[in-house]
Amino acid sequence: MDGRPTLDELYTELAMEEPLDLEAFLERVAAGEWGAYSREEIGAFLDGVEVRTAGNIRLKAEEGGDWARRAREAEEEALERLRALRERYAPGT
Repeated sequence: MDGRPTLDELYTELAMEEPLDLEAFLERVAAGEWGAYSREEIGAFLDGVEVRTAGNIRLKAEEGGDWARRAREAEEEALERLRALRERYAPGT
C-alpha cells in the first residue's frame, strides 16, 4: 500500500462532506487530483459501486411501491450508466 486512500475510501469521505456525482468524481480522479490511480483501481471501484447500487435497488424494491414495479428497469439503467463510465474511465477492466 502506498499510503493513498482507496477510491472507495476517497469517494465515501468526499460524499459525506457534500453531494458528489459519480461521474464528476471519476473526472477528478482521471485528472489526477488525488494522485495517479490505475484503470484497474478505477475498475475495482466501479465493481464495488455496481454491487452496492444493485443491492440498494433490490432493497428499495422489497419496500414495495414504485420501486417494486420498476426495480428491473432501474437496475438496468444504473448498470448501463456504470458500463458507460467503465468504458470511459477504466476501459478493458
